[in-house]
This record gives sequence, C-alpha cells and structure tokens, in this order.
Amino acid sequence: MQFVIAVFRGTVRSGALFGVLLAAQGNYLWRRWRAQAPLTRSQRVAWMQVWVRWVLRVFGVTYTLAGPVPAEGLLVSNHLGYLDIMVLAAAHPSVFVSKIEVRRWPLFGWLAQCGGTIFVQRRTRDDLPAVTTAMAEVLQQGQTVVLFPEGTSSNGEKILPFHAALFEAAVQAKVPVMPAYLRYNTPQGLPEPHAYYWGDAILLPHIAQLLGTKRICAEVVFSAESRVFTDRHAAATWARGVIEELRAARESS
Repeated sequence: MQFVIAVFRGTVRSGALFGVLLAAQGNYLWRRWRAQAPLTRSQRVAWMQVWVRWVLRVFGVTYTLAGPVPAEGLLVSNHLGYLDIMVLAAAHPSVFVSKIEVRRWPLFGWLAQCGGTIFVQRRTRDDLPAVTTAMAEVLQQGQTVVLFPEGTSSNGEKILPFHAALFEAAVQAKVPVMPAYLRYNTPQGLPEPHAYYWGDAILLPHIAQLLGTKRICAEVVFSAESRVFTDRHAAATWARGVIEELRAARESS
C-alpha cells in the first residue's frame, strides 16, 4: 500500500514540477524582455531563489537554518547531492560553483545555468585560473559564492577531504570563508537516505524516488565563525575542521 501511495504521490508531484518549471521559464524570459538585456548575475540568483523554493515545495522538502546566515563571502559546505544547491539557494541568494556535467542535467542543469552558476571542469586543472578569477570577481562585488570543496557528494557518514584550489578566490578577493554543515532528516529526526545523491545513483530514477518520498527535512547549520585567509590550504584545512565540529555537535544532539 505504501508503494502505491508513493507512486501516486510521485505522479502528482511530477505534474506539479512540470508546471513550476514552465512558470519559471516564462518568468525568466519575461524578466529578460523587461530588462531589454541579459540579466545580471545578482538578478539571476534572486530569480533562482524564488523558484527553487517552489521546487522544494513540490519535492516536499522543508528546511531549517541555524546560526548566522552569511551576507557575503565564500560559503563552503559538505555535499550530499543536488538538493544541497536548492536548499542553500533558498536560504540566501548565492552564486554556486558546480561541476560542468551539471549543466547537461535535466531540470537542475537549466536552473543552475539560468541562476548564474560558475561551472568548473573537474577532470582538468586548465580552467582553474579562469574559474578562480570569475569567483573572485563575484566575491568582490559583495555576493555570496557557495563551494562544495569535497568535489563530489557522499552519503553523509563522513566529511571527505577538501580540495584547496578554489579557496584561492577568497584569498584573492580578501573575503571571509564561512563553513556550513548540511544534513537531511525524516520528520521523526532520523537520517533520510532518499535525499542523498551519491555513488552510482542515476539521476532520473533518483528524482522519481525523491518525488515519491512524503517529506524531507533539510537542516543547515552555519558556523558562527568566519575568517579571512592569505593561504588557500590553510583555509581548506580550517573550514573542513569546523564542518567536522558542526557535524559532531549535531550528531550528538
């Protein structure tokens, strides 16, 4: 019976998701027409915040925020899957750094591209200087940039090693690095594995499963501490340590 309910729920939500995406596309095109010019990155992230909140509603995802939500700087977080981007974008207008493969994903690739995401090629370091420069420019404009320095998603059992290269953008822009810890729970407070997109998971079946899940509670804990660094490796080491502490505190609570 639960399977039948999940299928029915997923079917209804699929229709709702199609409607939201259609409305989002229409709104984006209308904004471009009204501006008579391409939207600025700040306009695009503001647009994205509005529509990811609608997408989260369709998925049945609610979120809670603890700690000071950063107004600007480089926000770094652990990475559990594609929901992370929508949850953090809903919490605060932000520019995201994502692997270039996401641009070709159905649904999320279009949202990410329209939302001003900076894409990076993971398999080569050739474009790192250009990506770092683009991030630094956005940071110097007073916007928040979100980076998932693990470089891939996980099942949340541990914080993976951080890649330090893109922390250089915060060093160049002389802005603070701000750690955050993210996790997903059931309404009863237990870990919600359906939210994690990692390993060998396939996107479309995972989306279908997620649409059939009754409710998911995302929790974001922002560190009360932020720091400006002159060395990217020190920044990465410190940020990972803080996120480990945030994780340990939440797991023991």
